[in-house]
Amino acid sequence: MPFPFNENEEVFVKRLAELYEGGKLSIVAQEENQLLWGGQEVQPNERESMLAKMEGLGVICDAQHVGGGPYYRFNIDVKAIEYARDFAKREQEDYVDKIKNTIRRKPILAGAILFISGLTLLAACVTQVAGALKVLGIIK
Repeated sequence: MPFPFNENEEVFVKRLAELYEGGKLSIVAQEENQLLWGGQEVQPNERESMLAKMEGLGVICDAQHVGGGPYYRFNIDVKAIEYARDFAKREQEDYVDKIKNTIRRKPILAGAILFISGLTLLAACVTQVAGALKVLGIIK
């Protein structure tokens, strides 16, 4: 499933999910600027469009706009957590795909790793069987 977020938006959604999980459901954007954006480098003119997109996707809701600017206050929706979980799942899948691709590109290395792992497993099994036979008194 392609995600409709760029990198900055993805970081922002993860931040909103953290706030939501921490019990911070309502944000007063002007007063809580540092809490909301953290160390994220997003230009003020980009913030409005980003918040509009978040509202359109259901990540934030109940936005209040005042004369001083749009998105004065808004609530974080549970969708932020859903998207953050989807991001985490995608990152895990990306990691598995990287391993699969490495194995496909370097089959000799993959074969060597499997061979060494097999030998290690065989040695562990032999050691365990020998220990069990000693305990039973079959070998000395």
